Amino acid sequence: QPQARKRPFTFASGVQGIEPLIMAPSFSVQLLAATTLALALSVVATYPEECRDGQCQEGDDASALISSLISVQRHAQPVLLQKQQERWPRGQRSDDLVPVPPPTAQRPKASSSKPLPIPTPLPPPNPNNNSFIANYTPMNCMEETWPFFMEVAGEWVGYGGQNFISLPQVNAMPVGKMFIVQVNNYTEHTTFESIDGPVLNRGYLDAVQVNPTNQSDQVLMGLLYTQKVMDNDLNMGIHEENGQILHKACAQVNANITDPWNILRQGAIPHGSQPMGFGNMTIVVTPNTAYYVQMLLMVRETYEYSVQPFVPGCGSQRDQQMQQSMGTANNTVRLTNTGPLGMTQCCIGSSNYMRGMDQCPVTGCPEPIDTLIEAVKDLNVIKYAQLNMTTQRSIPPYVPAGMWTPDIQGGGVQNTAFVNLNAMAESRSFKNLVWLLTVQNKNGSTYQLMQYIQKVNLKFLASGPGCPDHIWPHVEANTLQRVNMPSTPAPSPTPAPTPKEDGNCFTLCCGCPGHFKEPWCSKVTSFMGPLCSNSKTSCHMCGGEWCTSS
Repeated sequence: QPQARKRPFTFASGVQGIEPLIMAPSFSVQLLAATTLALALSVVATYPEECRDGQCQEGDDASALISSLISVQRHAQPVLLQKQQERWPRGQRSDDLVPVPPPTAQRPKASSSKPLPIPTPLPPPNPNNNSFIANYTPMNCMEETWPFFMEVAGEWVGYGGQNFISLPQVNAMPVGKMFIVQVNNYTEHTTFESIDGPVLNRGYLDAVQVNPTNQSDQVLMGLLYTQKVMDNDLNMGIHEENGQILHKACAQVNANITDPWNILRQGAIPHGSQPMGFGNMTIVVTPNTAYYVQMLLMVRETYEYSVQPFVPGCGSQRDQQMQQSMGTANNTVRLTNTGPLGMTQCCIGSSNYMRGMDQCPVTGCPEPIDTLIEAVKDLNVIKYAQLNMTTQRSIPPYVPAGMWTPDIQGGGVQNTAFVNLNAMAESRSFKNLVWLLTVQNKNGSTYQLMQYIQKVNLKFLASGPGCPDHIWPHVEANTLQRVNMPSTPAPSPTPAPTPKEDGNCFTLCCGCPGHFKEPWCSKVTSFMGPLCSNSKTSCHMCGGEWCTSS
């Protein structure tokens, strides 16, 4: 057997697909094609690439066998295609969907048993009588001070958005490619609204649940958003979403260890997915006019937001995506797959994998990030705020007692069962970059634009038995401009603050300074914090001892 350039057979670079053969209704054609394919696989897997397309060089061992096997398979393929089209005509099919009828009214029979007694409601506690609820003001956390959050309230519109998604489609063309590519050029209307006031989350110090010694709360502030998207070509709505972008206004003690993030985005998507990603904000004053565009180009070079698919175990994500993007219709790049599955049929074989009748055109797949670069390449961006949010560090909330993890015990992407089973939006794959730009005109005046790019990886379609599913990035990007500001209501008078009582709260086991009950007590270790020290009543509610200066 020839030893030169041995490579495994891959569906993307040789004989296409087993599934169309198995699903063909004609058993005789199925048997012929399946037998042919099985023989071809067993031989082609060890032969040079030029033999894979039935173009063996003269002198290659068994070239006639390989050529004849592939020739038979190619002659069988039109018959299979005809059978497949008879069974699955293109377009929507009547058997694609099963209508779900609405529920009908029930008409239960009257019960003959003794009626249940109606209880008398108990009087609820009055929150005005609890100092931990009434006037329980988060100190230094009442006013919004963060950039972006103070600036974006109002309506924004973008006309040049691009959405790229690959989707399962069993009868996609060409035969053997069980997926389609959908690209939407869209117009978007997004409205931001400030959340009215701080949001308090209560908890114990360091989240200790057994015999907690102190309180340590968290305060969030942020925005509500509503997004509506219309396809520019189809002239129809294709997406609606609402959610929140929040930031920590005040963090709990040791938040950098137990809850390491500053901003989050959480959304609800009608397909049945809910992302919650965490991250941080960066404010950048650019040193020159090219800085922001060059930053976008560097993001592009990471391939983190590329639309090209990849297969786990076939090398790094970036290497697989970069090699696919390098190929053209006339200059196919054969992927050099590495990793534990690099020499198996599981990997993507060539850069033409994404080209086809129902996939990308011969020019290749568009990259949504290029729309962002095109929109600002001639602008002078003098400053921007960047929000970088992801679910990459999200893990389940339960960690064994006594263990510590640097990851975030929360967030991720939650899906319906249908999405999880058919095209799972992977929990840790959501990434979102948002930029609020300050653009300077030649006359020195400025205005704002907003740009974003986001992606989540969908998981479906394996190349063969035992192979992992392909990973298909779903990527969206758009450039938005403000169309109106929110109306500003007349300010209401600020009530005068209640004077703080003289004194502070200390732990019962230590008592008051100057008369500590234990030698290890000190003002630092026994002080119960400003919230408990707000008043004598607050201190007693905390289970502490009220100590005055006298």
